[in-house]
Amino acid sequence: MSSAANSSRQASENRQPSAPAARQSVAEETEFLTLDATRGTAEARRDSRFLEILAGGLQQCELKGQAVLIGVSGGADSVALLCGTQTLAVEYNCHVVAAHLNHSLRGDASNEDARFVADLAERLQIPCHIGHRDVSQEADASGVGLEEAARRARYEFLVEAADRANCSMIATAHTADDQVETLLHHIVRGSGLGGLRGMPFTRPLTQNVRLVRPLLEARREQIEAWLTELGQAYCVDATNTDTRMTRNRIRHELLPLLRSQFNSNIDGCLLKLGEQAAAAHDVIMTLAEERLSEALIEQTPRVVRLRRQIFLSAPEHLRRECFVRLWCQQDWPRQAMGFREWDRLSRLVETSESATLPGRIQCHVRREVMTLQSPDC
Repeated sequence: MSSAANSSRQASENRQPSAPAARQSVAEETEFLTLDATRGTAEARRDSRFLEILAGGLQQCELKGQAVLIGVSGGADSVALLCGTQTLAVEYNCHVVAAHLNHSLRGDASNEDARFVADLAERLQIPCHIGHRDVSQEADASGVGLEEAARRARYEFLVEAADRANCSMIATAHTADDQVETLLHHIVRGSGLGGLRGMPFTRPLTQNVRLVRPLLEARREQIEAWLTELGQAYCVDATNTDTRMTRNRIRHELLPLLRSQFNSNIDGCLLKLGEQAAAAHDVIMTLAEERLSEALIEQTPRVVRLRRQIFLSAPEHLRRECFVRLWCQQDWPRQAMGFREWDRLSRLVETSESATLPGRIQCHVRREVMTLQSPDC
């Protein structure tokens, strides 16, 4: 294990848990398997449908010859991504590094997950970076929701770890099941066309680092079957069954209802819809980026000033997409920005009014200038 992992792990073990939380370990008595990077395991390496899907994802993400940092929560998906990528590392000439962020949201369970990931990386002889953030405190300070604060903290940590490890790519373990849930979540939330395209295989995070999702075509059942074949343990987060959270209600209540009562192939239908929306969205976003670039007067991390006239001559849909693109560039919270909010923002261009948007983003229109400002961090 890397020195970074050793020091971070020791610090994690010395912290007092903030609150009790439930955690289960699947196959706790199963011996951890150290994969041979050149051969993998004897049977699981051969004729594995999961590894075929992962190999295709690695090719689509252009990971060959790259140094890749893999975000590992300890759950089945990320453990399979770490073990599978390490199995294929020689074939794809890639250097694998692991990273885990302790969000400090589940007390002892969070610390146990961090130790699990550090131990797994050590067994696989993979460098590992373990970080710690108090996400609950950060959410309160920033005024965003807990899920959004966790997402932002996680990606900030992964980018920092990738820079330290000289990795040009960050891989996350989003699967086809996650894509289906994301698409349905966007639909019920009221997102526009951009939300219907779901998650792309790859997108830039910074000037030097790209985010890749090699498992986007893998199903959860394939992943768990492969881990069972390996005899590889993984963690189960008890909060994943808490249906007070919207995504969990979609996974455990809405999707089963749609499959049983409306369309047994709803997953495939949603994935096809996402592909078609992505193709249309790419065309629209090219136009939106050109329009936004033309409108920009000033752009800093906190303040953006825009030429109002540039938007007045644009169709409303294109206006909305310009603002979606701007929010992405600024990394402003989008979780609470549904169609109604984007449409409201688009219509403000035609007025001289002010508004407060989710995430406490202030919008002011004065004469020919629209000013958008985020709160102090």
